[in-house]
Amino acid sequence: MDMVTEPLQPSLETFSDQEMMKMTKTTIRGENGERLM
Repeated sequence: MDMVTEPLQPSLETFSDQEMMKMTKTTIRGENGERLM
């Protein structure tokens, strides 16, 4: 299990990869429709 050796790398990459894609859509518009990114 690589998670035991590097728990931060796989978690961050997987979290950032999927979350970023979701957040990007929401972040680009923001809550007030402003361009944050």
